[in-house]
Amino acid sequence: MRATAETGVRERSPPQPLLMTKLHPPPEREQTVPRDRLLERLRPGPATKLTVVAAPAGYGKTTLLGAWRELEQTMRPVGWVTIDDGDDDPGLLWAYVLAALRRANPTLGVQGSPERVGPDRLVDLFLPELVNALTELGEAALILDDFHHLSSGPARESIAWFIEHAPSTFQLVLGTRSEPGLPLGALRAHGALLELRADELGFTPVEADLLLNGRLGLGLTHSEVKDLVDRTEGWPAGLYLAALSLQAVDDRHLLVSKFGGGNRHVVDFLVDEVLEAHDPDMQALMLRSSILERMCGPLCDSLLDGGGADAQLNTLSRTNLFLVPLDDRGEWYRFHQLFAQLLRVELEHREPGLAAMLHRRASAWYRANGFVDAAIEHALEAGAFIEAGEIAAPDRPHVPRPNDKAALSERELVVLRMLPGPLSERDIGRELYLSHNTIHSHTKSIYRKLGVSARYQAVRRAVELGLL
Repeated sequence: MRATAETGVRERSPPQPLLMTKLHPPPEREQTVPRDRLLERLRPGPATKLTVVAAPAGYGKTTLLGAWRELEQTMRPVGWVTIDDGDDDPGLLWAYVLAALRRANPTLGVQGSPERVGPDRLVDLFLPELVNALTELGEAALILDDFHHLSSGPARESIAWFIEHAPSTFQLVLGTRSEPGLPLGALRAHGALLELRADELGFTPVEADLLLNGRLGLGLTHSEVKDLVDRTEGWPAGLYLAALSLQAVDDRHLLVSKFGGGNRHVVDFLVDEVLEAHDPDMQALMLRSSILERMCGPLCDSLLDGGGADAQLNTLSRTNLFLVPLDDRGEWYRFHQLFAQLLRVELEHREPGLAAMLHRRASAWYRANGFVDAAIEHALEAGAFIEAGEIAAPDRPHVPRPNDKAALSERELVVLRMLPGPLSERDIGRELYLSHNTIHSHTKSIYRKLGVSARYQAVRRAVELGLL
């Protein structure tokens, strides 16, 4: 607090010890990978009023914006504010913004104080003066990082007003883990919005190779790097967490083939940074719907034996960008595959054995709604082979069956009957006292004879043919 000379009113200023952390990006990590293609994308067009960099935790938003700021500062003043949970007070928020803009350009001619005028008169008194001063200043920009922490109506409404009235020479850039809750539709329709989202922020195989081999010296092959990119969907934090695991093992090539949502580093990161950020009801929705390849409201309602999942999914798609919309109607979604794997691991940890019941419920819903293939697959996942056969029964007359059983050897039939279970090929070999290579050869032969290319397809085909 400090007293103003003009009025004697005690005015609250931004806490000085926080300025260095709030008004400056964190230092760059040594392992940072150049993202030149993204820096180029951040160049605004002449009509751009707002730039939104939106992606889940671990996509390198802050690092990217810090690198972009370093480049832009050679051409124009660029302010930086890191938003936190205490910035919902509009007066305090704009005090930080003003401090950031003054730090970037000390000649900024603003005499008023956002906290002195109070939140009710910000839009009437302070913001118009700030807009006029920015107009006189010329080219400038401001980065508001971690914008998802800003939740209150008045603070966001003041930002919306500012975006609408800011001069064309000013660029506002938001870094956020969730949808910013601003009128993006109107900005998008007028060509005034620049957006970078997870699909662009994800690492390409070339960038992943630079991190894993160039920076960290892991010695992975190009195919292994691409495999990790596919498994993580390019998620930068996922690749870095994979690197942490790979550095600690001798057989890196084996770990690459098994890396997924059950990895300890991945589990710790996603539980702490993503899952625990939601209330218990939303966590239950995420955990139980993780058994689905894709999901919609009515299907999730059937899994949770309740209602309201449609609204929950809509909310989740705005607040957790690991949920990916599959259509423009907001009807069907899927989880980022690594996040889905984590959720399934966590589901088994919290509610052991529940997954089988959830697969049965999913199968029943799909069957009732005419999705036969999905109904069969979930019945098989539940170990409900009789139900799977009943669902497939109407198709059986049309399935060519001559000599199907005779085409498989007795040993292949034994292996086939073990495929629906949880055992890997190596584990099946141990059960049958055969080598892994022998089981692998039998499995490939089964696939060829049944005309399939994957384990679940072989099980389904065997059910259709009455072999299981």
